[in-house]
Amino acid sequence: FYACIVDISPNLIKTFIGQAMQSGLVSSETTFIFTSLDFSGVSLELGRYSGSTILGLSLLDSKSNLQLNETVTALVETSYRSAVLFDSVLLLSHGLQHLSESTDPQIPRVSCENRTGMYEGG
Repeated sequence: FYACIVDISPNLIKTFIGQAMQSGLVSSETTFIFTSLDFSGVSLELGRYSGSTILGLSLLDSKSNLQLNETVTALVETSYRSAVLFDSVLLLSHGLQHLSESTDPQIPRVSCENRTGMYEGG
C-alpha cells in the first residue's frame, strides 16, 4: 500500500495522473491525495479505471443547500484563494458579532499626561 500526497496546481493534475500511469505508479495499491482546494473541477477520466484511489478537496459542495450569490460563486470557481479570504472575513465578522453580544467592553479614560498610570488592557 502506497500513499502519495501531491501538491500541484489543479491544471497540472490531469498531466500528473497521465505521467504517473505511464511510469507505473498508478495501481490498485496506490492512493493519491491532492492538496488542491478546487479539486471538483478536475477531469479524472485518465485515472477512473486505474484501480487507484484518488482523493481531493473542494471548497464548493455540489450537494449543499447553501446558496451563495453569483459573485461569490464566480470568485470561488475562479480561485480558491478568494474563497479562503471570503471565509476568513466571514469568520472574523461572526467572531466580532459574538464578542459584541456577549461582552460590553469598559475602556477607562487614559491620559498621555499621566505617565505613571498604566492602562490595564496593555
